[in-house]
Amino acid sequence: MNTYKIPNVHTKEKKEEIQSVIRELEFAMEFCIDRLMNDFDKLILFRNDMNEKMKKVDNETKNAKSMKNTKVIETLMGMEQKEKVNILAPTLINNQGVRKTKKIMKGKKKIGAEKAKKNERKCLKCGKYIKYDTSEKHDAHNCHKFATEEARSNV
Repeated sequence: MNTYKIPNVHTKEKKEEIQSVIRELEFAMEFCIDRLMNDFDKLILFRNDMNEKMKKVDNETKNAKSMKNTKVIETLMGMEQKEKVNILAPTLINNQGVRKTKKIMKGKKKIGAEKAKKNERKCLKCGKYIKYDTSEKHDAHNCHKFATEEARSNV
């Protein structure tokens, strides 16, 4: 990334022209280095010439201030940084495999203890009380006492 200080020119065309000249200079420098890479003596002479030119330019522009990183980026991008940035925080998401609730899996002992605490159910036909945890499924819909009586009356 180059760190060239482009003067604060008001016209966009002038800024583009300056950036174009900078690109041409960079291309010329890379081209010369690429061509002189095989001839070490000429490469040393080229380096010495460039060092002399750098010292000359440095002496002529001693009072020039260096740019901050943000200004360098602004000039390269061709736009200014906004002072206030309106970015909302991202919404929280649940990653795959993460439960939304903190529900803990229950073991068989805990499930059995909870069933034992439940009240008994009453069959509305025969009036018999039956616990939930028994294997017998008895209620008014499948009461054995009245199932036989209904079968007799339907015949």
